[in-house]
Amino acid sequence: MAFEVDTLAREQLVDDYIGRLESLGDNCELGFVLRRLGYEKGGFFRWVSSTPQKVAQLIKSDFHNTYRFENLRPRNQKMVEDTSSGISYHSDMHSRLENGSWQFIADEQSRRAIHGKEIEKLSFLLERFRERLKAKNTLFIVKRNNGIPRDAIEDLVSALRTHNRSCQLLEIKLSTEVTPPGRVTRVSDNLQVGYISRFAPYDKSDQMEFDQWISVIRGGLAGA
Repeated sequence: MAFEVDTLAREQLVDDYIGRLESLGDNCELGFVLRRLGYEKGGFFRWVSSTPQKVAQLIKSDFHNTYRFENLRPRNQKMVEDTSSGISYHSDMHSRLENGSWQFIADEQSRRAIHGKEIEKLSFLLERFRERLKAKNTLFIVKRNNGIPRDAIEDLVSALRTHNRSCQLLEIKLSTEVTPPGRVTRVSDNLQVGYISRFAPYDKSDQMEFDQWISVIRGGLAGA
């Protein structure tokens, strides 16, 4: 039988709780879940490509040197990598393949103009994220398709706790026979784990198990 969440549950999630969620990556899958719920407020990590280790390190550094122009290099056609953190962002500084490597299309002057607009937006999202770090009711959510090592999760919790000792992190993992899709369990005062049957492919991150995501989000919010 298909896993389903009723329409009323979805509407209540949007109306009452959705603003408490904050994505920590590792890609855009949760961002697309929020989009299907009609929630379009930006988040610093909502549309990035990252790892929990890189996110933890960036939070610990207080986002030092984030998105400086000289640290950006092409990642793919529509993304750039910040070499200071290893995190990649969607950008209008587009690239193309030349002799097997990605090269910027626009000249430096044009890219600096684009960068100026993008850093202004990122600075706004960063200040909002700093506020969310300190807020008592924020539920941070993290996933990685091939799983997250336990020490990396502990390091991420530690980074969050430097800003708020009562922080709440929901890790999304693949379900098993004893942890079926939709279940949420508490691991520690700061950590919960929610289970879904599969993650969306990285190249099709909008093709998620939507109802299972809704169920674990509701469970995580109820336990936060």
